Amino acid sequence: REREMETEFSLGSHTYTPIFFSSPKTHRWLTRQLQNEGVVVVGIGEQTSVFYIGQLATGKAAYTSAEVRAAMDSLYGLSDEQLARFPQPTMVLPKLVLLHTVMEVLGMRTVLCRLSTGICQGVLLHSQFWQP
Repeated sequence: REREMETEFSLGSHTYTPIFFSSPKTHRWLTRQLQNEGVVVVGIGEQTSVFYIGQLATGKAAYTSAEVRAAMDSLYGLSDEQLARFPQPTMVLPKLVLLHTVMEVLGMRTVLCRLSTGICQGVLLHSQFWQP
């Protein structure tokens, strides 16, 4: 049975609700939120993450799906040796295709890459990423 898991928590005077993707209801909520002007999705991962590959490919920490698509077009047909500046050269295009597709399907205007190694739960407590 699908269910949506939400656990509110407070930090200072602000209340936050992390969303765990387990239901179509969550998907609808997320796509509505992403339509708001100025929303930036923070992509968290390490050096082989799809978000960091997007940053390397576009040359920007914050990038759009159009910029990811342009990067894909510029990298298509290059050999692994020519893609050696990327971690896992054989995975560059598959990861960019996945990133572009998810951004388009969900309507993500901008993704901001933030590198992190290990468990990222501490990001929930870092006020730099959250606005009330």
